Amino acid sequence: MSMAVQTIMLMASSFGIKEIKLADDQLIIAIILVQVVAIPGAFLFSRLSQRIGNSPSAHASHGLWDGRVPFATSLSTASLMFFIAAGMIGFMMGGTQSVNRSTYTKMLPDTDDTHRTSAFYEVLEKLGVVIGMFSWGYIEGLTGSMRNSLWSSSGSLWWP
Repeated sequence: MSMAVQTIMLMASSFGIKEIKLADDQLIIAIILVQVVAIPGAFLFSRLSQRIGNSPSAHASHGLWDGRVPFATSLSTASLMFFIAAGMIGFMMGGTQSVNRSTYTKMLPDTDDTHRTSAFYEVLEKLGVVIGMFSWGYIEGLTGSMRNSLWSSSGSLWWP
């Protein structure tokens, strides 16, 4: 799932430029909006995780994350709809990342040497980003639209 989140974060500005035709100042506002809205998303999913547990919270966040795919692919060139999508993505980005990181830390073995496990996780995350970016670019090149690439970043493809 981290691969999907990272890919969307990296490609959102390109999507806004190519598909929605946003001006530079609108794009800057959208990027700031994503970062600001991610904060309450992280807090909300942290509380949800405390109440119902990490696994159900993770599945909820991933389900909501996948709900953004049909909405984002249906966007026209209206900038207001892009801002709504940016708000949704920012909120889910904060929530998904906080739950994923919390789940990961709970899976670490009881040891004083957590650096090896953390380094292994970081390598896998970077590899996932490479795979995500490759699949995004391949699908865009094959179909001619970034909208089709959004489906490749759906978390349900990677999260059981």
